[in-house]
Amino acid sequence: MISYYIRKFPVLRDLLSQHVRPPDIAVVGSVHRENVGDMALSRSIAGVAREMGFRPGLQLLGEGALGLRRWPFGKTGTIVAGGALGREKRIQLLAEKFGDYPERVALLGMSFWSSDDLSTESMDFLRACKYISCRNRKDMKYLKNAGFQNVHFAFDNAFALPTNPAQEKPTRPTPVLGVNVVSRNMKRIDDSYFVPSEDSNFGPTYINIVRDLVESHIRKGWEVQHIPFTHSDSQYANFVFEGLPVQMLPYQYRVSKVLGAVAKTKRFIASRYHAHVFALRTRTPLISISYAPKCDYLQQDLDIPEDVCATYQQISSGSHVNINKEGFTVSRDKNSRIQKDVRSNISNAIDLLPSN
Repeated sequence: MISYYIRKFPVLRDLLSQHVRPPDIAVVGSVHRENVGDMALSRSIAGVAREMGFRPGLQLLGEGALGLRRWPFGKTGTIVAGGALGREKRIQLLAEKFGDYPERVALLGMSFWSSDDLSTESMDFLRACKYISCRNRKDMKYLKNAGFQNVHFAFDNAFALPTNPAQEKPTRPTPVLGVNVVSRNMKRIDDSYFVPSEDSNFGPTYINIVRDLVESHIRKGWEVQHIPFTHSDSQYANFVFEGLPVQMLPYQYRVSKVLGAVAKTKRFIASRYHAHVFALRTRTPLISISYAPKCDYLQQDLDIPEDVCATYQQISSGSHVNINKEGFTVSRDKNSRIQKDVRSNISNAIDLLPSN
């Protein structure tokens, strides 16, 4: 518990410094340092804003002592850093603060979970915002069918992340398999044991698929590293890989460090959404073990071959899945094109915000 509050000191420091010197552009997201994927959403936007000559300020979307109401306004406007923020409670927090001038707000890389449950008030606020991009085509079509004129499609913000020479594939005598696991439909009994939390095949089937993949690589002489995207991933990995020689890397909230760790592997088994994105961005051959429909949508929008994927529906039904262990890699040209398109989406949104 003490370490949790220590991790929050930098967030409090940022809050106080932005009151002293308000940012040009507020970048609102889940910058709580508990999920590196959430951090990547905001860091990507902040990086493009800096290159454009703006001074961004990362802000936390939430309630309480560090919640959204505590942060100062961006002098030019606000970029909401997307992800799974398209829920009624989250949209209402935004509407309460920015409802009087939605034309100064852009929302990038959004996913609309339970979008049918959004209130009329929330939908009206979203319609009035300056710019919206969805990170999957399904949500974009939903909003367009609802009459939205300000909505676009662009892949997840994290595809705008830069890579550097330190993240190139090293030449190693022993190949390294990277893997990320996430608990779904499993209830923790203590720090080292989990049981299925409901009448669902997902948890046990998921564990069997991941363990089979890891064991097949170990038999062929591969080293295996688990790369967590949250603290809870590490706890679950200890349970999933009990008895197997899997190196457990510690959780790291710094986006560049995790991106570099993924890049140094020769193949990557991804579960979390941003584990998929980091593997694709670094052109690391991807095997997709989907833990949520959003991962399936990414597979569909990128035309990732079905034979390298175990979809959320397949796992939930307890189906046997034959997976191509070679994985999938985005071509260099397509990877560059996606990065360029996502960066353009961010810069276009910033350009549309009204200047003082």
